[in-house]
Amino acid sequence: MAKKFIVIGETVGDRILSLRAQTGETQTEFAAAVGVSSGAVSQWETNYSRPTRMRLIRIAIHFGVSVDDLIANTPERTRATKATG
Repeated sequence: MAKKFIVIGETVGDRILSLRAQTGETQTEFAAAVGVSSGAVSQWETNYSRPTRMRLIRIAIHFGVSVDDLIANTPERTRATKATG
């Protein structure tokens, strides 16, 4: 399996889009693999909404990355970390 590349500072949606592009999957194929609609995938990738924690686990397994890889250093997490110290 080829190494997956994740850019620091991207949002969760950006990371999902990047990983999906690296695998060559369509939104419909990816959605079926993780058990959601292609509309849900579209909303994630455009940062309109975010996957649930349980869905993040399925996504991470699907792409062969950790959940932390999907969520670490996202702008929203960085802001929360700085705000709470």
